[in-house]
Amino acid sequence: GMSQGSLGPIRSRCLGCLRRMLAAEVAVPELRGRGR
Repeated sequence: GMSQGSLGPIRSRCLGCLRRMLAAEVAVPELRGRGR
């Protein structure tokens, strides 16, 4: 709900890192099922 401009540089960096982690998990969903 907040605009990214109001976030500090550290928070925006953290958000970018979280987005990358999420994108990586979504991009390779079959890796989770291989363990079974």
